[in-house]
Amino acid sequence: MQDLSQQLDNLPDNVIEEIKRDAESGDPEAQWLLGDYYLRKKTNPEYQKALEWSLKSAKNGNANAMLNLASIYENGVGIKESQETAIMFLIIAEQFDIENDGSVERLKGHYLKLVGEDEFNRISVLAEKWKKDNELK
Repeated sequence: MQDLSQQLDNLPDNVIEEIKRDAESGDPEAQWLLGDYYLRKKTNPEYQKALEWSLKSAKNGNANAMLNLASIYENGVGIKESQETAIMFLIIAEQFDIENDGSVERLKGHYLKLVGEDEFNRISVLAEKWKKDNELK
């Protein structure tokens, strides 16, 4: 699916419509893909829709969507920048089984150095609360 997300902007409209239908029916992968599509559109990205679908997918346990949310909040893309929220989503994403090249762990280490251990631990508590509030294990 990761490969598909990199090709979303070039997919025919009927494929995007199929992804939308699957996303609306609650498929976390489709929700993530749709959020990624809105985030990465070459012309007229739709950041609010990207945020909406990424959040729905994250609440369904999709780690890739959590990484998108971390990026959205870190860079203030269509929303007020929040380093705290970006770190929170990185912490949660790392706890899920995701295929990556170690970049999540490196990024988490970067933030730990940046904000310090006490602040990082405080944000970790927020991450656990978010998981509990959204019934993620």
